[in-house]
Amino acid sequence: AGGGVYFLVYQPAITNLLFSKTVFNRSLPPLTAVSRLEEVVRRNPNRDLYFHHLAAAYRKAARAVKAPTEKKEFLNLARGAYQKAIDLVPVDSHHYLSLANLLLVLSKESPPLASTEEVYTALKKMLKLDPYNADFYVIATDIAIASGDGKTGARWARKCLEVYPQFAPSHAQLGFIALMNAYRAFKENQPEGVL
Repeated sequence: AGGGVYFLVYQPAITNLLFSKTVFNRSLPPLTAVSRLEEVVRRNPNRDLYFHHLAAAYRKAARAVKAPTEKKEFLNLARGAYQKAIDLVPVDSHHYLSLANLLLVLSKESPPLASTEEVYTALKKMLKLDPYNADFYVIATDIAIASGDGKTGARWARKCLEVYPQFAPSHAQLGFIALMNAYRAFKENQPEGVL
């Protein structure tokens, strides 16, 4: 009975207390937060929320270190932690959103640590799981625009407007994409050196 109480009550309570004292303490150094959250998932590797916050801590640590190799290592650890959260709860669309945002960062590294196709795969899974979330369409469209893919961005913005015809952010995004396309066409038609 004592062993049962330890594993079923005491151990989870201590783990959750360590988790709470870490994620709600914004003053912790990034590497300290990483160390504590690694201990949390070691104690309980079955909660997606723990891995989600561990991934966020890895991302924060990547921004804090100076060495490029350390930065890449932390970013790759973040990717693995988000994937673990997805594996634990594959129907949580927010995990795919976080993974897509991270993959976008990885795709901008030199050399790239992720492909644009991987970013889009995560976004498509997110939208498939939650096809009526207007904010998700806005984010997906922004990511497509940031990747230089106005065509895909416009498709997602129009998809959002099929569900929410009066949703202003998607109209604004379509306007921005049209402006980008018009500027690109104008620039291509100018003599060399004019712009």
